[in-house]
Amino acid sequence: MTTQSARRRVGALCLTVGGLGFLITGALHPHVDGPTDYKVVLSTMLSAPIWVTAHEIAIVTGLVLAMALWLLIDAGFGRESLWSFLGSRLALVATMFMTVEFSVEAAAKASPVLLALVDPMQSTGWPALGLGYALLAAGARNSAPLAVRCIGVVGAAAMGLAGIVVVALHILYLEPLFLGGFLLAVWMMWAGVRTSITASSQTVESTEVN
Repeated sequence: MTTQSARRRVGALCLTVGGLGFLITGALHPHVDGPTDYKVVLSTMLSAPIWVTAHEIAIVTGLVLAMALWLLIDAGFGRESLWSFLGSRLALVATMFMTVEFSVEAAAKASPVLLALVDPMQSTGWPALGLGYALLAAGARNSAPLAVRCIGVVGAAAMGLAGIVVVALHILYLEPLFLGGFLLAVWMMWAGVRTSITASSQTVESTEVN
């Protein structure tokens, strides 16, 4: 097994696990129906018992996804087009940025003063993350079938848009846009599994040739 093939397989595994973590985080994250005041919604979610756990899982997920992108980029993943080339790098930076933001949210349970950082970080981080993954899913033609890539693009774009309209502009009735994360997670897991299978096949072929 070549070093590049090993990096690709480990990166693919991390992408699959990261997609699963994205699903779990979205399912666990507190939601509030009714209040239309952003500060009331945020403080209500902060008081939820699951708040810290959800964000700790988000932190781990962010680290796993960052590792996945780092390894896959190094192994040549996403070089099929300029879009995926740029998207993979933007997604990596945005994922690391949002991992720090998740840490701030988790710490805000004990230090509410940190909530002042949430708005500016999310209104920057979510659009960047959404754009990065949308470009990556759109351009990485070998990552998944066209239908699954479209699902990933729509999910990523929805999350990025949510960062603008829900967090920055406080239009709370559009919060369901964040559910796009579930769609993005589907692409992540599919791309991770498919990339792993492809890397394994290439390793076997290389071994047979030698």
